[in-house]
Parts: sequence; structure tokens; C-alpha cells
Amino acid sequence: MDLPIRERGVYSFGSFHLDPTRRILRCCNDSVTLTARLFDLLLYLVQNHERLVARDELERAVWQSRVVGEGNLQKAISRLRKAMQLHEPAQAIIVTVPGRGFQFAMPVSFEPELAGFSTRELFPTPPASASLQLPGRWRGWWRGWWRGRGALLVVPALVLAAAIALLWRPARFAPPPNSVAIMAFTNLSGDPGQEYFSDGISEELIGALGRLNSIQVAARLSSFAFKGKPASIDEIARRLNVAAVLEGSVRRVGQQLRITAQLVSARTGYQIWSRTFDRDAGDILNIQSEIATSVAASLQVALLGGDLARLTMGGTHSPAALDAYLHGMAQGRQLTAERQRAALASFDAALALDPDYALAHMQRAITLIRFVEGYGGLGGDIAATRRYRADAIAEAARAVQLAPRLAAAHAALAGADEEAWRFTDAEAEYAAARALSPGDAVTEKNAARFEAEMGHLTQAVAAAQRGVQLDPLIPAAHVNLAETLIWARQPDAA
Repeated sequence: MDLPIRERGVYSFGSFHLDPTRRILRCCNDSVTLTARLFDLLLYLVQNHERLVARDELERAVWQSRVVGEGNLQKAISRLRKAMQLHEPAQAIIVTVPGRGFQFAMPVSFEPELAGFSTRELFPTPPASASLQLPGRWRGWWRGWWRGRGALLVVPALVLAAAIALLWRPARFAPPPNSVAIMAFTNLSGDPGQEYFSDGISEELIGALGRLNSIQVAARLSSFAFKGKPASIDEIARRLNVAAVLEGSVRRVGQQLRITAQLVSARTGYQIWSRTFDRDAGDILNIQSEIATSVAASLQVALLGGDLARLTMGGTHSPAALDAYLHGMAQGRQLTAERQRAALASFDAALALDPDYALAHMQRAITLIRFVEGYGGLGGDIAATRRYRADAIAEAARAVQLAPRLAAAHAALAGADEEAWRFTDAEAEYAAARALSPGDAVTEKNAARFEAEMGHLTQAVAAAQRGVQLDPLIPAAHVNLAETLIWARQPDAA
């Protein structure tokens, strides 16, 4: 039985494009042949790529009420992996978590329009020989009718078309004046292993500028949804509703570092400014600060002394600690036990180099929370779970102590408190995080879920709506709003 379609559009991951409506999977220009069962299995895992899917849940969703024989699910997963790895052999596509379930391992983006398929691909133009030919007696009738009456219809038709064009003009593009999207910087190092560094530079800039309440910064997931895709500045700006777009590239070879960055106006398409930094790799912290300051100044935002301090809030003075931290961030986004352990080790390395690195303490807390949530391979070890939960609270509290005005640290402490059922403390920390950084999409989405669980439904819906506004291209934000509306007993809106 086909799975329900949540929204018309295309899921993209790696070189694959999955169209649930037409039940098509393609890789580059090739069709990938899957049985109906394997297609449903893939679709469910892709739709739920942000979490671990339990075996029982997957069996119920795909096999419905049918009895699933012992080992059938694992065999189906194995066949699905083989079918896809024929096209992308180096990719880890579906990860098995022993005794618990499965996790779709590739980053997934969703385009509501047919972004992954062109109309020409799906519906090829028929050859000229296939065009409709009228019999000779009808062709003569048609020519006579056109000369007598048909031509009289041309002028009214043109007038009607012009009226429709005037009435249906697209809405005027009017983004907030101090708004910007920071795209994933391109890795030009010639080494795919440096991708963590170029992505990390972009993320650090998003985090730094996002701390300035006078600037609205598009959320990371929505900005990174365009990574590797041919999209114009105009398209990016309109879909993210921003006035400017920052793009750039990073080349790091040994100790030599070249970073280019350009800020482009969404209204005109012209560069506002462009700079190239040829520096020693150890100067990366100063480069980040210079780029962030230049962006703020170009958006005509007056930076005061306190704002300048916020750009580097919670950071480090050690380039080596930053590098370890960026490694940890890249590992932590992959929700497998192995990657979470590697992320934890990277944050430990960063803190060994700089014990006062608040952002590293904060990310270490978030990683420990993922362990508690089941991504770290703790299994049913209750003692270890309690220990990780307590350590997460301590790490997040340390981050808050080191950087009291770092909103993300308060949000991490709120999450750790929530996991420990310290709901009063969690509520206070969510409130602090939202007050310090009202433009943070992740905080808004997490706060919406928490407010709903606490029964504060009006506040929950408002926070979820804000999350969608800040992170419009990510399905999880819309799902979060829909679930919040269900809690609020608004099923039609959901």
C-alpha cells in the first residue's frame, strides 16, 4: 500500500531525487528501479530522516497490518541499500542501530516544487511525427472557419490575457531591510576532507550575526538547502525573504588560507562589497570577525561596543581549538553512535586547548543530550543515561557561566533541564534564550514543543509559527507547526 504523501514536491539527498507523487527515484539522469515495498520503505525513512525510526514503527508503516516474517525487514533494508549503492557506492545511506531501528544517514532537503525533476524529463516532448494531423476535409473546414469568424476572437483574447497579467502580478518583493542569508561557502581546497572547515566558517558567521538583534539572519538549514544547487541570488533571496545574500569560498592548503566573500543585494543583483583574504591559517578568527563586521556595516547597522563583543561571544582565541570544534560540529550532525562519539572527542579536544571555550561546552552538552535521546548507543544502561544527563546540565551551565548573554547556551541548558524533567528551570532558560536572540529558529521550534507539552498552547503556536518564518525551507519546521496546531486542537490549520 502506498504511503500517504505529506506534501507535493521532491526530496533530494546526495545525487538522488525522490518524487513521492509519481513514485520515481532518480540518480543523476538514471532511474532507480525499486519494488513498491522498497519505495515505501525508502520514502518513510526519508520523511523521518531527522530521527531514529524503530523497527516496529517501520514495519507498521510499510507492511500495514500484514505479518512481517523474522528477518524480512532487515532483508528489505539490505536490498534497498544495494539498489541505491549501485549509483552512489561511497555513500552511507541507511544506518542500522542494533536492537533499536534504522536512521537515514544522508542529509535531506525538500523542494515543494519539482526542483529535482524538470517537466521535460518527466513528460518528454513528443516527436514531430507524433503531432496531430487533421484529415484533409477537416483542414479545409478549419481554414474557412478561421477566415470567417476565428480571427475576430484574437483581439478580445489578447485584451483578456493582458487583464489577467495585470491582475495576477506577483506580490512585490519587500524583505526586511537588515536581513541576510549566509550561504555555505564553497570548498576550493581540492580535498573533500576540508568540507567541514568551509561549512564551519559559514555556520560561525551565521551564529555571530544571529546574535545581533538588529539583523535578521536566515537559519542555517534553510540557507544550506541551496548547497550544491544552481540557484540565482534572486531566487535565494525571495525564498528566504532576505535583502542581501553572502556567498564565498575557502581554499586551505597547509598553513595558507584564502577566503573570498561577497555580499550581493537582492534587489539589484549587484555586489555591495567583495573581499579576498590571503592569510595564514592561524588568522582565521580575525577573518571571521572582519567579514561579520563588514556585513553588518553594509546592511547599515550601527555596531556599538556591546555588539562587537557579541560577534565573538563564547568563542576562542585558539585557532587549533576552533578547528577541533568545527570537526565536532560536522560529526555531530550525523546521528549515529559512532559519529556522536567522534563529536564528543572533538569537543573534548577543543576544551583541552581552551577550557573557557563556551561554545564547545555548549555543543558538548548538546551531544550528551543526543546520547540520552538514544543516538549515542547507550542502549538500556540506566546508570550511564543518568550520568550523561547530569553531565549535559553541568556542561550547559558552564557555557552560560562563561557567556551569560549567549542565547544558544541558555537554549542548550533548557534542553538538558527538560531531559532531566526540571521543567521550571527549563522554562526559565527557554525564556532567557528567546529574549536574548528572538531570531533563532532552532530555539523557537524547541520552545514551541516545550510550551505545548506544558499546556501553554497559545504561546506554543506563536513560537512554532515564528520557527517557520525563520526557517521556511525546512520540512521539520512545518511539521513542528502542524503538530503544535494539533495539540492546540486546530486540525484544519494543521
